[in-house]
Amino acid sequence: MNKLSPAQQRIVEHEGSCSVIGAPGTGKTDVLVERIAHLISKGVAPEDIYVVAFTYYSWQVLTSQLRKRLGDLVDKMHIGTLRIFAQNQIEKDEGTEFKFSTDKQSRRYIRQAMGEVGFKGSAVEAEHIIRYFKSLARKPQETAPHFDLLCAYKRLCDLDRYDVLRKHIIGIRQGDYKRVPMKYIFVDNFQDITRIQFLWLLDHIKAGTQASVFGDDDLCAFKRDGAIAAQAFNDLKDIDYIKPFVLEHSYRMSTPLAASLQGLITGLEGHIPKNVQCDASKSIDVKFEEFSSSDEELMVLVQKLKAIDPQKRIGVITRTDWDALRVQKSLEKQGVAHSSFAHKIWEIPGAIMVLDLLCLLLNQSNDIHLRNVLIGYGLNQSLIDSLFKAGLHGNDWLPNGARLPKDISLPQGAVAEYTAIQRQLVGYYTLLRNGSASPQDIFKAAALDMIANMNKEDRLNALVAVDTLVNLKGSLREVLPQIREGKEPNVHDNVIVGPVRDMRNLQFDYVFLPLAGKDTYPYKGYTVLPVDEVHDKKLFYMAITRADSQVCISWNGVPSSYVSNMKKSYKPV
Repeated sequence: MNKLSPAQQRIVEHEGSCSVIGAPGTGKTDVLVERIAHLISKGVAPEDIYVVAFTYYSWQVLTSQLRKRLGDLVDKMHIGTLRIFAQNQIEKDEGTEFKFSTDKQSRRYIRQAMGEVGFKGSAVEAEHIIRYFKSLARKPQETAPHFDLLCAYKRLCDLDRYDVLRKHIIGIRQGDYKRVPMKYIFVDNFQDITRIQFLWLLDHIKAGTQASVFGDDDLCAFKRDGAIAAQAFNDLKDIDYIKPFVLEHSYRMSTPLAASLQGLITGLEGHIPKNVQCDASKSIDVKFEEFSSSDEELMVLVQKLKAIDPQKRIGVITRTDWDALRVQKSLEKQGVAHSSFAHKIWEIPGAIMVLDLLCLLLNQSNDIHLRNVLIGYGLNQSLIDSLFKAGLHGNDWLPNGARLPKDISLPQGAVAEYTAIQRQLVGYYTLLRNGSASPQDIFKAAALDMIANMNKEDRLNALVAVDTLVNLKGSLREVLPQIREGKEPNVHDNVIVGPVRDMRNLQFDYVFLPLAGKDTYPYKGYTVLPVDEVHDKKLFYMAITRADSQVCISWNGVPSSYVSNMKKSYKPV
């Protein structure tokens, strides 16, 4: 890295706990790495150092930078999430593996909970709500909105990964578990810590762990999941032995760009003012482009990517996973090499239901698959519960004619509902068995029947899943193993596509922000959750500030108000 500035050097050499806040490009992550290198040079054992990253991609970036600076010493350090550290300690104290529901299992439970309480939003909204409740340090009030959804979910799912820290904290207080034996902890992107994570960290700090935390409240990416942003830094101010530092000089942003973005974030609730200084010679080219349709916009985007020097780093940053998947599809069709940070389609709720339907039609299903498909076809949740209590099973359900359990008494309307779905699915299963039509066409027809009952967000994801499945090579039975394969994204690839939340810690020569329309920033795709201007302005700010040379913002139809305001305020030199 370049020579440290005096302000950065003071942080590196500071003895004791500290907090560091700075705008994009001020070198926060570089200083974190150098501070660790400084400690090791002074005799601190790498095994005593813990480094926290909140996402898999941030972990990749941090690990890569540490390895570049420290070589194989990195393998002796502990790099991961707070949850991983707590889980390892629980397993060490209990002497056995600590098990909890996987994310895919949790999403199926969420779908069931939605049906139980009549939740009107999408599964993604429900997931945000449950994560938010679990991020709190105290039990939520029963009068809180959607508390019934949380209760229904907890009845179905005893433990998921968001319960691990709470279990560890309670175990420490009751004497069942020990604290993680870390002498030094470094936290990157501290603004994305939740209240329960903060409580766990604070407990370890008070027990003697030296903490160094780095971040920027304006780059908070997980507010809907409970991230506390500026409040995390403000709460540390009450602890006199944690010294606060501010980095003011940005080596990435240009003065015109910083000035145009200042109006976006200044005045936001909880915003911590920063005096951002930029090099006068720094130049970033900002372009705005309007298109008549999304197809035209994505076609031109692909052409632009092909024309750029292949040695340059390019980031295509979208607001949502859905838009990232659309870009990904366009690049794949045109043979443009890239890594995608979008959630794998099979991790998204609407797509999970499509996959469960395939398992059912291939007679490879269990009770969870069948329950999810019945929900997808619109069967009432209470009726589904009654059926399974009476002995309904997913195994061999279709080969046995999808019959009702014996000795179950149902209202005539409920029987009619069930019978209509039974006829549809048995019909599709029979067609598959007889080979009277293309298996892909039969599956697609069955899936479209189910998708017709979904809300808009789940429907879009499910349609992508169907398209992906029917275009995989081989028979339907052969595609299931293919789903579990695929290229793992690499943060070092030259072209990266993904939603903005996963672009932290990354810097690109060229940044493209496609599909930046009026319903994207701020995001208006939810049914139950309200529009969150503060959250979306920070995401837009994060996306723009990943650029080191050029940023191109495009839209079709009406642009985002953020884009319109930026066009007015941006004054290139």
